[in-house]
Amino acid sequence: MKGMRGVPIGVLLNANPSWIRSDFGDLWPLRDSMAERGLEVPVLATSDYLVIDGARRIHAAHAMGWTEIETVATSDWSQVMANQAKARKLEAEGLPFLPKTWEEMADLRVRVLAQMRFNTVTVPLYRRKGPLRKAKQDPKARESDIDFGKILGISETDSIAFGGIGSALADLRAFPEHRTAAMAHLREYERRGQVHGARNRIRELLILARAGQPPAEAPVTPSTKEAKEQTARLNRITDVLATVAAEIDALGRLNPSFKEEDARRLHKGLGTMNLALHRLRRKLRVAGNLQEREGSNGDSESA
Repeated sequence: MKGMRGVPIGVLLNANPSWIRSDFGDLWPLRDSMAERGLEVPVLATSDYLVIDGARRIHAAHAMGWTEIETVATSDWSQVMANQAKARKLEAEGLPFLPKTWEEMADLRVRVLAQMRFNTVTVPLYRRKGPLRKAKQDPKARESDIDFGKILGISETDSIAFGGIGSALADLRAFPEHRTAAMAHLREYERRGQVHGARNRIRELLILARAGQPPAEAPVTPSTKEAKEQTARLNRITDVLATVAAEIDALGRLNPSFKEEDARRLHKGLGTMNLALHRLRRKLRVAGNLQEREGSNGDSESA
């Protein structure tokens, strides 16, 4: 690959005092693969050796006693795309890899990729002013979001969401308490697979932080048993509302002074409550299914 050369591992370690990766996972499968087949995908880094992709390969090579590792150090966006396309292809074919966490993806999306693509200091995407906002208004902005998605292995819309998450988390560094809460929210939403919900909640925390208000607590997913109990309570409330609706109709028939407009207004209120109950039941059903799946996975792993 163009621009590839052997770079001393010590240089890469010194150039990255903080890594995009926060967890390198089990490196043994990767070490075995590298020992058997060599380095199939070179490390990808910026021109000043900030690692974009390949932190686990670097640490595996270092543990194996390698002194150098093949690296593509570039500011050429086409080379970045070519390297990542090759990496995704080999991963699909069975190359050992560890998926990035949402925190890592957001950090990579904002701290490295956006700066390389737009050649500017990153600012939150939702601000009205700033160099990145101008870049986002460029006709090629959508193409950039698609590129980011290809690199991260996600959709264009999810790529935009991760940009919002990364920008908000960067701003929350000035508010440690709110950032801690944001990370708790992010982990919970990651478990649920709701990236857009995570972005919206973390933005809300940033607004609270700037307003000097305490952070909101992270959502807690109920256990399967709790979800079923809460669903049963909601069903009982629904039955009560149905009884109330019947009483309203009976009142209208028995009391001439009770106007049809009054009944319609009351039924509208009951309809709103029933809709809210339906949404709560759906959330609890999803939560219960999540817990059941996790329990079954744990059972299969222990087996």
